[in-house]
Amino acid sequence: MANQIAVAYFFFLVASAGIFYKLENRKAILLVYLGGLAFLPVGNYPLVEDPEVFPYWIVGGAIPSDVSINKSYLVP
Repeated sequence: MANQIAVAYFFFLVASAGIFYKLENRKAILLVYLGGLAFLPVGNYPLVEDPEVFPYWIVGGAIPSDVSINKSYLVP
């Protein structure tokens, strides 16, 4: 699984370089940012009992959150 994540990040890096080569910086920054939110995997965080230690709001729509805007809402 870790190998697949590394491959995804590598291909995203190559695609990002191509986007910056072809487009002007403003458009490339927007596309790479939204593409990263849409296609890159979220982090694998260890199980932590204390909610003050674990930032649960950064993993998108998979976990209930009190933050109304996250990865799953921003991209669409």
